[in-house]
Amino acid sequence: MTEFLIKSSFTMAVLLGLYYLLFEREKMHRFNRFYLLSALIFSLALPFITVITYVQQIKVPAGQSLITSKPDNLVLSAQPTDYLFYIGWSIYAIVTLILIIRFVKNVTAFIKRSSVNSSVKMENATLVLLEEKVLPHTFLNYIFVNREEYEARLIEEELFTHELTHVQQKHTLDILFIEALKTIFWFNPLLYFYKKAIQLNHEFLADEKVIDTIANTIYYQNLLLEKTSVGAIFSMASNLTFSLTKKRFIMMTKTTSAAKAVFLKLAIAPAITVLMLTLCTKTLAQETLTDIPTENIKTLDISKKVTQQQVDSLRKANPKVYKSKNPNNYAEATVKFTDKKGKLVNKKFFINDTTAEKQKNKEQISNGLSDIPADKIRFMNVYKNVTQQQVDSLKKSTPNTYVSNNPNDYGIISVGYTDEKGNLTKKKFFVEK
Repeated sequence: MTEFLIKSSFTMAVLLGLYYLLFEREKMHRFNRFYLLSALIFSLALPFITVITYVQQIKVPAGQSLITSKPDNLVLSAQPTDYLFYIGWSIYAIVTLILIIRFVKNVTAFIKRSSVNSSVKMENATLVLLEEKVLPHTFLNYIFVNREEYEARLIEEELFTHELTHVQQKHTLDILFIEALKTIFWFNPLLYFYKKAIQLNHEFLADEKVIDTIANTIYYQNLLLEKTSVGAIFSMASNLTFSLTKKRFIMMTKTTSAAKAVFLKLAIAPAITVLMLTLCTKTLAQETLTDIPTENIKTLDISKKVTQQQVDSLRKANPKVYKSKNPNNYAEATVKFTDKKGKLVNKKFFINDTTAEKQKNKEQISNGLSDIPADKIRFMNVYKNVTQQQVDSLKKSTPNTYVSNNPNDYGIISVGYTDEKGNLTKKKFFVEK
């Protein structure tokens, strides 16, 4: 989860910075709308993309199992209950629930207002006539206006054109999308900047339509200035005077050449390439397990979670070693060890995980493990945290098997496998050095 948040937030920040730098001040509003929405979707999807550039097979020496020969270095301390973890998730769940309720409440409020007030059809929109003093604003295909002003024909045609553009281009869907993301990732401040950029782009699009229709920019600007002090701003609606700033007025008179627009669009490609290479490329350790000193290994985890895409990459990188096309014939091993500088390092390897190889390793681990069919094993974790009390109990129950009195001469193996009903089951075994 942490990796997802870091990668997605970093991508959002880079693409938003690119938008502010290259696109926001240019008159290419339809592309900008597509860019902002795509940037959000791409940022959320990128953490799930993995490009493997190189992999190497684990080579286990003959006669040595996947348990290291020095189990006194395999450590698993009893983990205390992490209350901060549960408190943090509880706070997140409460805040998210509150925001979801507010989101649903705001949507239903617009729907309710459209149903309890009288309405009038206008082109492909519905005018909802309200008693309160409001500026025209849009939600889905509803345009909310003041009844008295509408009946007195005091609402200018330019304002209707503006709001009809929001309806025709379905700008509300963009706002609902970003609002939904904010209810889930409310802690990410970048989403608030994205929402503001998206809404401002909507106003650029609506302003552009009005200017093209009336061909009188000065009149339209003065009209907007007259309306700035009227009515409230609704966060989930398209509002006429949203962000009525110098940016909007400048944009009304700005032009961007076709050549410049093409050049700016092409500038996205290098940024996307760098992001993919930086965040998605996964270069697996090139050395084998035998290159890691046994005394430095802390834990060794075997996980049966290999996708077809990973298998295809394995076979492409090293077809002589990885011959099988079936993902079920492979496993991923994670090794935690200390390097030459004493730093704790995690590295991953892929191994050919055939039934015969698993059977050999299985027999070397423990007699008790032989009761589990090799092809049913899904993961295997090796730890070292055996107490004197556990050793005494082992020797008492099976004195012929467990000879040593020293807890450092024992390790614990946790095995996950599927039982006869296909359910994932976990078992623990004690092994003696």
